[in-house]
Amino acid sequence: MTNETHPAVDDDAQHRRFSRRVEILTLSTGFVVALVVLVFKSKAWGAGVAFGAVLAWLNYRWLDAGLDALVAVAKSQQGRAQVRVPSGTYWRFAFRYALIAAAAYGIVTFLHVPTLGPDGSGRRGNNRRPIRSLFGACLTHD
Repeated sequence: MTNETHPAVDDDAQHRRFSRRVEILTLSTGFVVALVVLVFKSKAWGAGVAFGAVLAWLNYRWLDAGLDALVAVAKSQQGRAQVRVPSGTYWRFAFRYALIAAAAYGIVTFLHVPTLGPDGSGRRGNNRRPIRSLFGACLTHD
């Protein structure tokens, strides 16, 4: 009799190892780049890159946890006509996007990063309306 492991258990362990590598690479790459920017540009820019790396790591963790919850719920309710997802999972996904929007708004507003105008120009006058210029940059078709 052989002692074989279940494929799903191997997949879970492989996913945990992969997720851990992504988390480590996100933080380590972000902090190395932050150090380079700190040395060659300024303290504020270096701190901004380091903060961005932490936000990227947090964003990935929340995304991974949300997807893990969805998979666990789907597996536990296998065979049912309709799978019920806990509302906390939806809130976690929504908060991820709120965090991204708040970070983008803060970068544009408080750090005075020039944004693209609706015509694609990078004029500083657009900083008075950062949301409009962000939407303009996203919706401009060339």
